[in-house]
Amino acid sequence: MANDFTGPTWYIDTAMTQEAPIFKNCDVFIQSVNWSRMAANDLLTITDRNGKIIFDLTASAANMNINLPHMGWQKGVIVTSLGTGNVQISVGK
Repeated sequence: MANDFTGPTWYIDTAMTQEAPIFKNCDVFIQSVNWSRMAANDLLTITDRNGKIIFDLTASAANMNINLPHMGWQKGVIVTSLGTGNVQISVGK
């Protein structure tokens, strides 16, 4: 599966680059983030367009299901590190 940003829930399975213009140049309202199907010790890092870390997590076990609630408005969204697994970001108000 490739990254899919076509709906109100973005499906991400590959880290993105800082050059991803759709995410870098617009503010994004994050309703929730879900990270699943990862390996133990995998890292998930999401930053804004200025490199500020929105969150940075390390999986303590394999196949966990980590849910992060309401993150609010962010200045762009870039998944800079994703070991394995799938990330779902629900956006919009």
